[in-house]
Amino acid sequence: MKLLIAVPCLDLIRVEFVQCVSALEKELYRNGINFETKYIPGSLVYAARDRLAKHAVNNEFDEVLWIDSDMVFDKTLYEDLRIHGKDMICGNFISRHNPYVTCIFSSIDPIDRITDLPDDVFRVAACGFGCVLMKAEILKQVLNTHGGKAFIPEPKMGEDVAFCKRATDCGFEIWCDPMVRVGHVGNVTIWPEDGPRLRGAIKGLDGRKIE
Repeated sequence: MKLLIAVPCLDLIRVEFVQCVSALEKELYRNGINFETKYIPGSLVYAARDRLAKHAVNNEFDEVLWIDSDMVFDKTLYEDLRIHGKDMICGNFISRHNPYVTCIFSSIDPIDRITDLPDDVFRVAACGFGCVLMKAEILKQVLNTHGGKAFIPEPKMGEDVAFCKRATDCGFEIWCDPMVRVGHVGNVTIWPEDGPRLRGAIKGLDGRKIE
């Protein structure tokens, strides 16, 4: 088994993220996992993701763990997601800016975010790519069927949701483990359970509370 940890990033990386990746790498090494961590910087996230996808396919990786460079997570992240044996599975995280909404979707046509997560692993329509483990075969098929541009955005869809649509069109399933909690680093670290509390406490520009 050969794992790629794929990290698209801008010019700076959060120190909290670096600490988490270091702990993850030590855990993978301790468990005898053959892995590589690859960073690709750039202002166009979808282009960086496509380069990482092609690197995974061209170098015959079996799995890809996508982690954004502003996430914090447990050192057991890989095993926690892999244990379910799914084609593609994400952790539980929310956006790092107000209004702090979930990055997990029950529908993409129309776009509908999940507000109440169950306690067990469940199937989803799409997810953000802050924390996703997938089989590299998915990348290979999506790249082949979309002219080498697996992550290019579509109207009203970011690069991550657009990829999810293409993956499901190829017959793959997307799942979420709500118990794999991942923090999203903004000005403060935002955890999944913080969203409802913050939405009711933070005021918008007009002075009204954001619900």
